Amino acid sequence: MHMPSPDLDTQRAQVMQFQNDFAARLKAVQAGGATSGDLASFNRPTIELVRRFLDVKRQMEKEQEAGRLKSLAWPTFFEHVALEGERFANRLEKFSGGKVEMDRGEVVSFWSRIMADHADFIAHLLDPEEKALVEKAMQTAGTWRAVKSGGGPKDTVKDSLDSFITFKKTAQAGLEAGQVKSIIHPLLADHVLREALKFSDELKRTA
Repeated sequence: MHMPSPDLDTQRAQVMQFQNDFAARLKAVQAGGATSGDLASFNRPTIELVRRFLDVKRQMEKEQEAGRLKSLAWPTFFEHVALEGERFANRLEKFSGGKVEMDRGEVVSFWSRIMADHADFIAHLLDPEEKALVEKAMQTAGTWRAVKSGGGPKDTVKDSLDSFITFKKTAQAGLEAGQVKSIIHPLLADHVLREALKFSDELKRTA
């Protein structure tokens, strides 16, 4: 969606091919068939696909920064999704080696960065007239960056996350009802909410 036609038809087609490849891989994974003995080989095609996608994302990030790519995605957005992809591939590598435990420090550090980015993205995609929501989003971004740099007590992180999930749900409902002015696509609103819920799930697993 960030690759408008016709100028970026080539890049758009490339990304859509990855979308199809990931959909096909998801279907294969959902079909099951993995055992503890062949988990590494079962995960390998997914890891390789993710890393190919990461190479493209990083290249697009560089092109956008240099002004050669005229997409609707900020360089920070490319970096954001690349960080998510790298963590996904690394987690699968660990799963393949039998390591499924989660480290609270890593979980909080990673997801706090992601939540801060989400808040920044929301702030910059809201209509300028939505001043209260823009200010709330920017304040939230600052809160998450403070969490990332300082760690923070468990209750503080959980309370901040619960509040942000509520904010995202409220914003999503407002967008769907046409009560919030923005250029936020419903798919993006759903995406950032699901990632906050994923953060909440992982946080519980480290308790």
